[in-house]
Amino acid sequence: MSQTRSAVVHPQETTTATATTDASSRAEQAARRLRALVAAVLLSGVVLSAVAALVGGRPAATILPWWGVAALFAGTQAVTIAVPGSQRRVHLSLEDVALALGVLLAATPALVLGGLAGTVLSGLVIDRRNRVKLTFNLGLTAVGLGLVPLTHRLLLAGAEPASVHGAAALILALAAYGAVAMVLVPLAAALADGSRWRLPPLAAPLVVGEALLHGLLAVGLAAVVIAVPEAVWAVILAFVAVQVAFRALIAIDRERKLLVDLQSFTHEVAAADASAAVDLLLDRALALTRSTRGAVTVVDERTQLLDHLEPLTVPDETSAGTRRSLAREGRAVTVRHRFLRRGRVGAPTALLPGGCRDGVAVPFNVGERARGLLVVADRDRALPVSRADRSALAALADMGGRALEVALLAGELRGEVARRHADALSDGVTGLPNRPALLAELERVLAEGAPAPRAALLVIDLARFSEVNAAFGHGVGDELLAAVARRLSEEAPTGAVVARVGPDEFAVLIAGSGDPAGAEATATALLASVRRPHHVGGTTLTLDAACGFVVVPRHGRDAVTLLRRVAIAVAAAKRTRHGVAAHTGDEDAQARQRLDLLADLRRTIERGGLDVAYQPKVSAADGRLVGAEALVRWHDPARGGVSPAHFVPIAEQGGLIAPLTSFVIARVLADLKRWRDDGAEVEVAVNLSARTLLDERFPEELAALLDKAGVPGRLLRVEVTESALIVEPDLAAELLDRVTGLGVGVAIDDFGTGYSSLSHLLELPLDELKVDRSFIACLDRDEERAIVTATAEMAHHLGLLVTAEGVEGDDVAEAARKASCDVLQGFGIARPMPARAFDAWRDGRRRGL
Repeated sequence: MSQTRSAVVHPQETTTATATTDASSRAEQAARRLRALVAAVLLSGVVLSAVAALVGGRPAATILPWWGVAALFAGTQAVTIAVPGSQRRVHLSLEDVALALGVLLAATPALVLGGLAGTVLSGLVIDRRNRVKLTFNLGLTAVGLGLVPLTHRLLLAGAEPASVHGAAALILALAAYGAVAMVLVPLAAALADGSRWRLPPLAAPLVVGEALLHGLLAVGLAAVVIAVPEAVWAVILAFVAVQVAFRALIAIDRERKLLVDLQSFTHEVAAADASAAVDLLLDRALALTRSTRGAVTVVDERTQLLDHLEPLTVPDETSAGTRRSLAREGRAVTVRHRFLRRGRVGAPTALLPGGCRDGVAVPFNVGERARGLLVVADRDRALPVSRADRSALAALADMGGRALEVALLAGELRGEVARRHADALSDGVTGLPNRPALLAELERVLAEGAPAPRAALLVIDLARFSEVNAAFGHGVGDELLAAVARRLSEEAPTGAVVARVGPDEFAVLIAGSGDPAGAEATATALLASVRRPHHVGGTTLTLDAACGFVVVPRHGRDAVTLLRRVAIAVAAAKRTRHGVAAHTGDEDAQARQRLDLLADLRRTIERGGLDVAYQPKVSAADGRLVGAEALVRWHDPARGGVSPAHFVPIAEQGGLIAPLTSFVIARVLADLKRWRDDGAEVEVAVNLSARTLLDERFPEELAALLDKAGVPGRLLRVEVTESALIVEPDLAAELLDRVTGLGVGVAIDDFGTGYSSLSHLLELPLDELKVDRSFIACLDRDEERAIVTATAEMAHHLGLLVTAEGVEGDDVAEAARKASCDVLQGFGIARPMPARAFDAWRDGRRRGL
């Protein structure tokens, strides 16, 4: 029994000189061992076959000449049956049948001569390219030609060859040869590719089974030929017919396997990336053609995007350049063994790396973006490359090109998604991570530290940053934010994550540190850094800030709780002198109280349960009533009186400022209507928050309220603060123009506490300026008196009425008059009072009481 072996080999180009040297050394050692084994097998075969020819044997009949034996061996060695083995393909041939017939029907010298001649003849056709393989098969056949006759003669022991005893002796002789072949063939194959030698798992069953089958078949055929000698030609024709039929079956089975392979390749490559798609294409092509070398070359003239996808199997730059040229030309090439033997040169032969015997190159397209070339070389059989082979390779390459195009597009899409994801997690102004990125990092830190995570989270809030944008523009504001980001990144502890989490808020996450004292020290240092002067936009700006912090696990173990509590800590920090505060349990209770208060306020507004008080404003010259300021009041059954300073900011933060303002204006307009019907016209001022001032719907809503009440706009005045005006100065000016278009007056409240100046306010439609109580209360001092006097004179020059707020007594009232104030308002004049009490006060004032 003879065996042949082939395996798919995909050698990779080494990346270092050391690796290449080691690989070459191992390959050379394996080659030397293989040559030694082949020489030993050939020598053993020559010796055994020579001894068998000299000793002779006892054939059943000598009717088969040497050339008939040669024909039998050449024909049977060409017919093989593939049996799957472990990591290799094992082929069983019908050579044993020819060997058995030769023992029974030919003289031993004719058997040896014909067997060797037939083996050489089939080897020149089948293994003509591989001299080592041809020599090994010749030596192995020589071993069989010597071992089987000698073993048969020894076991025959004088019995008739055609008897049952003779058949058993022949079967045992064939089994002995099969055992030898089962050891030598895997050993040679292992030495050929440098793999570990081991017997095929089906070795023992195959030896026994094939020996029985071939022994019985050989004895039966021999009996027929002995009885009818002319039947030998029928036997030969039968072998030829078997070979033709078997080759047809092989072709049909190969077509079926090709379809299965193409379908399997389609599924495998669909989910592969570009590099994996190239590897799959090359592996399938090598397996399909039973080749041991190959390459996939992909070129892209425009971007060179795909150069790195070329897995060269041999470090041969000349052949690689040729493959690139053929890929660009879209040219198919077949290089046969005879071209190389004749020394032809040029593109076809330069296609292959040194040492290759033949090859096939098939071009393919990667959509419209690139061209590729699939190359396979060194087939393990000397069968010519058929049209079916080229068609199969072309179909495989076409599928690989399409899959590669999809993989590249998918890779680009993944890259774009990754870029967009990165952009979505970073701040465009500072380049720092944004709030979602910080949240993800915080969750990661908490998860990695489980079950006992330790971390500190600090949030820094820049005070009155919106006023920088209003005064200097958003360009300077962005520069200032970037400067603050750099400061924080430089001053933050090593490994800390600095993020921008709001328009004027930054966060610092410090993993592994849960010490409150350490967090407070870090917060203090970061605040000092932020508070140092910043040189931006050609000017120097100084910022104030507040920092709240929480530590893990003291203040929580989940991201949502920590973010909520650090926001509470920031609010607490703004109320402290040094601007740093940690979260406390009391603040959680306060937050819940504020939520309860907001819910109760909403219900109270909906029920109309709020009250409006009026604080009179009188002329500084003669004390007559010139108007009043409306102040909202809330008396809650459970809480008692709730200060506006407490619930108005909560209403603004909770989205209730619009309904609250509408309620106050509607109540004021109702009182104005009642007073006007009684024959008295009083001007009343209503305070507007920054949110209301910048609400584009407010002028229309105000007009609707005036129409519904039937009150002229001149009886209503709105008061706005400096800080509200400079948040969005252009929008504020536009909306105030629309308000004054209704006849409504506009006063600026708390003047002197912001960054604005009279020249800046000149652009707004104002008619009253109210000097803040902090200046009026100190009019006994020369500095404050000079400031108020100068302010009043400038306001008068601009046509504005000047009102002194916070007049607490007659001495303050007299000082305000001397400082050129026009109107007085404060507890020294009258406290805020309900509408009915205001009616009585007004009547009494009119009567001089």
